[in-house]
Amino acid sequence: MTEFEALGPNAGVTIVKSPEGIHEFRDGRVQFTDHEPLSPAEIVTPTGAGDAFAAGYLAGLLLEDESPSPAARGLSFARRSLRTPSSHR
Repeated sequence: MTEFEALGPNAGVTIVKSPEGIHEFRDGRVQFTDHEPLSPAEIVTPTGAGDAFAAGYLAGLLLEDESPSPAARGLSFARRSLRTPSSHR
């Protein structure tokens, strides 16, 4: 039994800050979403990337579809945010 499974079947845990990718416990199972880091030259600003990830992840949960997974949707939103100039100066 993993530490995630000990939380019970209705628990949901997402671990974002992992060099390998995103680990999550959802729907009674552990899932992993790999990611390919952007090169420093591709990153315009980190401002808002975490918020963008959260927005994509939550949208994926609310839409209840698996294509892409909530984590993959969150990563897509975050990557777009990292490549976009911020309006906050």
